[in-house]
Amino acid sequence: MNISITDFDQLILQIASPELSQVKVLILVASGILAAAFGLLIGYQAFRGYRRNRSKPMLYIASGIVLLTTVPFIGSVLLASIGGQNPFVTLLLQRLLEFAGLACITYALYGDHDQAQPHDEQPQERHPNANR
Repeated sequence: MNISITDFDQLILQIASPELSQVKVLILVASGILAAAFGLLIGYQAFRGYRRNRSKPMLYIASGIVLLTTVPFIGSVLLASIGGQNPFVTLLLQRLLEFAGLACITYALYGDHDQAQPHDEQPQERHPNANR
């Protein structure tokens, strides 16, 4: 079995290389921070939509977006700050978190969601003197 590493993965593996200039590392970190911040903003807006409409798919969309964008970046920064970590472990963790985010979004789009909410199942009974 021949395992091929994509060009993107090779680039990520080279980040740990001391050959990169400080400017390139700064650009990579800044772009990661921006992507994580936008992902968090979009996830927050989706969460607000969930709270406003009580829509479970919106909760899965919010979770998926945060897992896809923000959590892998924070995890890679934390693992890099610990030091001594194998780049393979870092990449594997990022890919697993991204997969979990995509799985949440897929479930939100294609899952069987029961739209009936507990408060919608039984109409409230009117008090006999309510119209008087």
